[in-house]
Amino acid sequence: MMVDILCGVLSGGGYSSFIGGGRNMSFAMAIDIGAFRPVDEFKEMMDEMIRALHESPTEPGADRVMVAGDPEEEAMKDRTTNGVPILQARYDEIVGIAQRVGAEVLI
Repeated sequence: MMVDILCGVLSGGGYSSFIGGGRNMSFAMAIDIGAFRPVDEFKEMMDEMIRALHESPTEPGADRVMVAGDPEEEAMKDRTTNGVPILQARYDEIVGIAQRVGAEVLI
């Protein structure tokens, strides 16, 4: 609900099912943690919270509890090791363009 309020209602772009097709509203906010408390203490407590969440029991069928950033970290590790996945059709298109303009195919 908070995302709908900050991104949709605040921007005037709509919310939930009332967003017009093809519209994308955004909201960005920067917080100076140091204005509230020492940053190192904040980071320590965040690490504790993440550890507690990761150690939480999972729902049936789930491997583990994930927090924001976990899927992105896994994708980064996988892509660093295995490369960025690309559809064969897109690869063929890139190779075709490179060949057409006489560029060396590096992928």
